[in-house]
Amino acid sequence: MVLRVLIVVFAIILTSCDREPLLVLGMEYQGGRIFYLDKTGKHGLVAAPEDLPGRFPWGCPERIIQGANFTFIGAGERNTNRIVEVCGEVTAASMCAALEVNGFDDWYLPSKDELLLMYENKEFIGNMRNGTWEPYWSSSQFEIRRQAIVHNFGTGRTTFENKDLEFWVRPIRSF
Repeated sequence: MVLRVLIVVFAIILTSCDREPLLVLGMEYQGGRIFYLDKTGKHGLVAAPEDLPGRFPWGCPERIIQGANFTFIGAGERNTNRIVEVCGEVTAASMCAALEVNGFDDWYLPSKDELLLMYENKEFIGNMRNGTWEPYWSSSQFEIRRQAIVHNFGTGRTTFENKDLEFWVRPIRSF
């Protein structure tokens, strides 16, 4: 009898414990849809549910912004903060930084490698533009030419474009 009571108590304790959700690509989580998970499966990146309304320039077309040229996964937030700090105008980065979606206000413009992950996992994100000439800005600047990196989701090509041109923007955030 005591053994049965202990088993029931143990079962109740196990089923009542708070568990972290099993995270998977495409899952709605923390304001967006998961498109990247690290090796632990507990941290990653989510894309906002929609593009920003309209196209925006990268900004500061005649300036090279020191510290906004990083391309690796995890660099988008750093690049975005630098762009917002230096460019006193409406830019793709400033629009991301000002965004609030589903109670989250720490969105940023993805780095080149984060944008490539978005492209590789676009079926998990949804609502991505895939026309012939509908590229998305990255936060990664190409300093040599005073340009920034874009990725075209229709053609799969990554190119460098003048920073005063207006392209689509899909904010992301990390968790």
